[in-house]
Amino acid sequence: DSTFQSRLATLSGHRKTALEAFLAVGWPTTNDEEFRFTPLRALQELQISEARQTEISLRELEALVGFKLTGHRCVFVDSRFSEELSQVPQSASVHFSLEQPDSGYDSIATYHGKLGTTNDDRFVNLNAALCSEIATLKIDSKTEVEEPIHFIFLSMSKESTDSHTRIQIKLG
Repeated sequence: DSTFQSRLATLSGHRKTALEAFLAVGWPTTNDEEFRFTPLRALQELQISEARQTEISLRELEALVGFKLTGHRCVFVDSRFSEELSQVPQSASVHFSLEQPDSGYDSIATYHGKLGTTNDDRFVNLNAALCSEIATLKIDSKTEVEEPIHFIFLSMSKESTDSHTRIQIKLG
């Protein structure tokens, strides 16, 4: 908790409220029904730092994934969207956008309470507080996307870092 406690001073608005909510409840334990078979102590004890933005080339990315990348892709390096590595479809019926967490919060507020898979909002709150940006892909109804859209997430750091990417996919 001290890792996240130190970040509290750097946050404001909805992000600060979300981190305060996480810290008030704390990490789940095996006494919590949804987590009784999920020991999180090792994760809790890690000294985690924020990921630093790393630049890599398309050739380096292809070497990492093991094949030549073609088609639509949204690439995130150290939890941040990489415009240079991505090839996002944009048309009258397919929209991709990025928002800063504080400004983008209102667009996800209607989903509050529906983002997690359990009744436990701890990790939803942690993600809301620490995500660096909100990526939204919206595809209008009756739209056929000819190729798959791949989401690729890379962590380039050699130390323990956290990644709190928030992706919204809205299908018409």
